[in-house]
Order: sequence, then C-alpha cells, then structure tokens
Amino acid sequence: NGGATWVQKPSGVTENINSITFVNQFDGFAVTSDWFSGFPYSGRILKTSDGGESWTINLFDDSHGLIDLFFIDQNNGWICGSNGATYKTTNGGNTWDYINANTGYWLFDIFYSSQNIGYLVGGNPNSDFIAKSTNSGSTWNHIRESFQEHALIGSYFINDLEGWACGYDGVLLKTTNGGNNWIREQISTDKQLREIFFIDSVGYCIGFSGTFLKYHYSQPTSNIQIMSPNGGEDWEIGSTKQITWNSTEINYVNIEYSYNNGLSWNTVVSSYPNSNVYNWTVPNILSDNCLVRIGDYPSSYDVSDSSFSIVEPVPVELSSFSSEVVGNDVTLHWTTATENNNSEFNVQRSVISGDGKNFEWQTLGIVNGSGTTTEPQIYSFVDENISAGIFHYRLKQIDYNGTFEYSNSIEVEINPPIKFSLEQNYPNPFNPSTTIQFNLAKDSYVSLKVYNITGQEVLTLVEGFKKAGVQKVNFEPNNLPSGIYLYRIVTEDFSAVQKMTYLK
Repeated sequence: NGGATWVQKPSGVTENINSITFVNQFDGFAVTSDWFSGFPYSGRILKTSDGGESWTINLFDDSHGLIDLFFIDQNNGWICGSNGATYKTTNGGNTWDYINANTGYWLFDIFYSSQNIGYLVGGNPNSDFIAKSTNSGSTWNHIRESFQEHALIGSYFINDLEGWACGYDGVLLKTTNGGNNWIREQISTDKQLREIFFIDSVGYCIGFSGTFLKYHYSQPTSNIQIMSPNGGEDWEIGSTKQITWNSTEINYVNIEYSYNNGLSWNTVVSSYPNSNVYNWTVPNILSDNCLVRIGDYPSSYDVSDSSFSIVEPVPVELSSFSSEVVGNDVTLHWTTATENNNSEFNVQRSVISGDGKNFEWQTLGIVNGSGTTTEPQIYSFVDENISAGIFHYRLKQIDYNGTFEYSNSIEVEINPPIKFSLEQNYPNPFNPSTTIQFNLAKDSYVSLKVYNITGQEVLTLVEGFKKAGVQKVNFEPNNLPSGIYLYRIVTEDFSAVQKMTYLK
C-alpha cells in the first residue's frame, strides 16, 4: 500500500541484515553479517521467491561479512563485504562466484552504472578506498586510496562517468570522469553519511543524527550533440571513419576518445575548427568499450551515448554474392567494397544429397584477388554443364599471408529438362571439333555413337549411365576424313539422329 503500513516477516536468521533488493515482484535477495561470533566474520546470502514471505540461505561465507548487494537486471548481480570480498552471479542468484578485489579494506557499497561498469567504496578508520571494474566485476582496478579521509560507505552514479561517494565526517565526493578524479563537495555537516539515492535530477543523502541532504542536479549545458560514433558501431583498425556532431555557437572543439568506457581519455585533435565532421584514422587498439568526447570539457561537451567497438580489419568486405543459371551453367557474381591483402578467391561447391545433408566442399577454381584497394571490385566465375540438382556455392577468400575466411553460402537449383532431346551440334560445319548436347528428362542409360554416311559406326562417344539434365560431349574426329556424319542417341525412352559436317 505504498509504505502506509509494514508487516514483519520471518527471515530465518538472527544476525544483521545489511542490504536487500528485489529483481521482480517475487524474487529478492538480502545479505547478512555476524559481527559477534569472533573473527573471521561470517555472512549469508538470503533468497526469496515468494515476495519475502519466506527466505532460504542461498550461500554461506564463513570468512567474510556481507554488507551490500546490487542487481542491474534479473540475472546479473554483485555483492561486497569485509576484507575485499565480492561475489558475482549471472544466472539470477542460482550460483555465485567469489572474486577477491585484491584489497584488505572493508567494502561497504557496490554500485553498477551499466552492465560492465561498477564501483566499490570502502576503507578503514584511516583511509577511504574506491575501486572500479570495466568488465562486469571480473577484475577490479583501485582508483582511489586517500589517507586524508575515513572510510566511504555509500555511492551512486547517474551514468558511467558522473557519480558521488559519501562516508565518515560529512565526506561527500563527486567525479565527472568515471572516477579518475574526485572533488569533495562543500556541505554543512560533519556527520557520517550513509547512503545516496537519485530520482531523475533530484538526489538525497542521509546519515547519522538525522542528517538529510537534498541535491538538485542539472546537466551541464552543451551546444554539442555527437551523431557518430554514438554506440554500437564496429570501426576497423586503420580505417578512416567520420566523427560527426551537431553544434552551435562554437568555433573550435577538442576531440578525444576512450577505449575503457571513460576511465582514461586520449587526444584525437585539439582546437579543431568546428566543421561538425572529422576524418579519424582508427587507432590500433582492440576494444569493445570505446567512447568519443567532443567539446571543451568540462564546461561544454558531449560523450557518445554508449560504447562502440574498435575491431580487427576485415581482409575483404564482400558487398554482394549472387548466382545466375542459364541452362546447365551457373555463373557466380560477387562484388567487394574494399580489399586488404587479398590474394585470391577459391570458388567452392557442395551438392545437396537426398537426405538434405551437404557433401564435402570441393574447390572448382581460383579467381585472383585485387590485393589492397578501397575501390569496388567485380568478379565472376562460370561453373559449366552441371547436372540437375541442388547445390551450394561459397567463396574461400585467402590473404597473402595464408589466412582465410569463408563467405556465406548461396543455394542454386538446376532443374532437369521437361523432355528428352538431341540438339544440333555446334559449330556446324566444324573443324577441328564440335559440341553435341542432349537433354535427359530423367536419369538414363545413354548410348551416343557416330556413323559415316553409309551407316557404318565409326566412334562411340557415350556408353553408360547419365544423370537427368543437360549433357554436353566434345567430338574431335582426329583421323577421320572430311564428310557428312550422323550421330545417334539411344535411351530406354528415347532415340534420335542428327547430321553434321566435318571440313578439313
């Protein structure tokens, strides 16, 4: 009823319950610590699946007290506690992995601003401590350890870069660059501050002796809006990409990039004339956590809304791959947008068997690549005289150094002729050779023979089983004299005769 009344429920434990969170209406977690059973301390993870009506012990740690927990969605959650202990789950709390934050400090608060970016705050009576993770809590980097302040107890981040931490003696710290630097806020209390919370642009901080602070946050005004890269792009090392933005009333800008989600920044160009576009040669740094910042930080600037990736260059960017069927010939066409170190393409074919499974891929031929080029290139390859059936084709692109990649495959179907026929040879008259084509409406045993004008058999061209489809045979008379010859086909269902002329 919106907090109007509260009902006490059994937790099943007697030690301190330090933090609680719910990932949906029914599933929730709490963490405990027992400070009175002697050292080492112990803690438990409690779980409910019925909206808090009952709780079960999800995990017991007999070496660390567990102090705070944070879930960013239904699956991903983290816990922190005494002596540098942290836990992580990726399956909604079914299992928890212990991760040591490599510190002996007590960790009082954990907060995640996004899936990968998390912060730990803690310390001891003589020092504060802050750690940051950029890989979803797998490892932690120590970003602050000041012996001028006492322990920090609470934290809150409104994005990956801007956040606050609070603690003993009225300490309230603020960062605007992902924890690289912290500035102490000037507030009128020396009481211990325990917790920070924001709703939209309003922040609240509470502490000992009834301390209650309220803060109105306003985003720094900016005349700049980044258009690209603004999250989700894959930019290849060494490629030239356009950084673009919209801006007003600004003459010059500074452009920076980060490969660690804002933990550090590198200068791209300083005092650049504000043209709303900059051609950037992407650096040789592989990362999925890249951001761009444009403006005059910290007075007026904009940062990419979310991270983009710097990836390995693709040797060949294939922009199209298609097929064309004429009779029993398959012509493959493909186009590349760019090529890098491209030696050749191996054209490969795989026939589809009756049960729908591929046979082994076979290389039909090699087409030379164009090396390195940023201009579109057009290629083709003809696979001639294919029998009826369903085939798959693909390209194996090979670099000069031997590395290779496969294209996606395309399917081609060759339909058998609807009737038997024996075609006129071509060319006719001919010298020194000619091609004889016959069409089979179904798989057949075929006899194809050549006779002279008197009806005497002079040569057998085909004698055996042939698949349905278009069949072609080359005839080269060699030692036969010039003259008119007959060629005759015989199958179980069909026979025919054609005449041809051989000229020496």
